[in-house]
Amino acid sequence: MSQTLDEKSAIDTSLTHENNSPQQRTDTTSSGSSTPAIELPSHITDKMYIFCYNESTVLADPKRTGKWLLYCNNKTKGYKGMTDLDRAWLKTVKLLKTTTLPIIRVKCSTAYAGEMKQRPEDPCGIIMFYTPDYTNKMEVRKVAEEISRNVRKSTLTYKTDEASRRGDYEHHGKKNICVYKFRDGKLLERSPNEQWVSVIEGCSDSLACGKSFRKWRQSS
Repeated sequence: MSQTLDEKSAIDTSLTHENNSPQQRTDTTSSGSSTPAIELPSHITDKMYIFCYNESTVLADPKRTGKWLLYCNNKTKGYKGMTDLDRAWLKTVKLLKTTTLPIIRVKCSTAYAGEMKQRPEDPCGIIMFYTPDYTNKMEVRKVAEEISRNVRKSTLTYKTDEASRRGDYEHHGKKNICVYKFRDGKLLERSPNEQWVSVIEGCSDSLACGKSFRKWRQSS
């Protein structure tokens, strides 16, 4: 039975290093020296995902880990024959090597067309940015800002790994899966009545933030 990429077959919660670096090939410069070049997701057909890990150790409780989801077109090729996902992945690998934020690892879908595949009509691939603690809203927001600033300005959604372990996927008919959204420079969270509300700066507790937000709305 085929599965789709949504929040999308993102059920990989292991924090061990399946592959310590992204796929690489070796290019030879005009001087004859060899430099590693990152393999593009749109060129990979023998595996569903590729990974890159933070070289620094990031401590995490598996019960609290989660990931920002970035969707990009992986079918239409433009400048230099690259898709939007290819360009975003190159920037993602560079980000992971330079960031001081606790991004555990990143994971990117490919052009794999085996048993687990995306919907034929869906042109998007996905990059996932794993963070250690979804309850730390300030940390989660900073990672989203870093992605928006250095990889791609796009609406991001955040899903907990616990939701993935429960089998909460759109293609299973599940709705309202993600707990956060980052849009136009603002962190939003899903309220108890399933509405998106702004996270108040400095709030780290959902209930307290909700009360502060309602109080702010009433006074404004």
